[in-house]
Amino acid sequence: MITLYQAVLGAGQLRHTVALVSRLGVGEIVQVVTDRCSGRALDRAELQRIATRTARGGRGAPPAVGETVTFREALERSAGTPHRILCYERETGGPDTRRAVSACADGRDVAVFIGPEGGFSPEEVRDARDAGCEIITLGPRILLARDAAAVALAWVSYETEIGGERQ
Repeated sequence: MITLYQAVLGAGQLRHTVALVSRLGVGEIVQVVTDRCSGRALDRAELQRIATRTARGGRGAPPAVGETVTFREALERSAGTPHRILCYERETGGPDTRRAVSACADGRDVAVFIGPEGGFSPEEVRDARDAGCEIITLGPRILLARDAAAVALAWVSYETEIGGERQ
């Protein structure tokens, strides 16, 4: 199962993100309060309605929407997840990124952390690295947070659903 730990975004952006990722094989969406959040967490029931409605057009069951947590709680909650990936726009390790995402093809659970507009703080990145998360880049372009989630999940979904078949 893929769990998206999405930093709280503005209401319209978060709705957009939930609609996009609900079609990309994510199993759970968790709103995360980070140092640089610009909005307020949205109502869990509203996000669940969006996820359920938009997943109907894709394949599979709609994702669950979890309780809103702090960044530290998200790291603790994901501690037992075999693959934990934090997308950070200042990371430069292209080969490490490819290796980390390709490793997800082993069929085990994946946690993907996406920051807010303005990105994760350096302290959050350090805490994630110390907690065992792989810090990756999504490429040389700075993406909107709402789009970064879709890019990361499309890549991870490809590896978990199709990539493992190559082996």
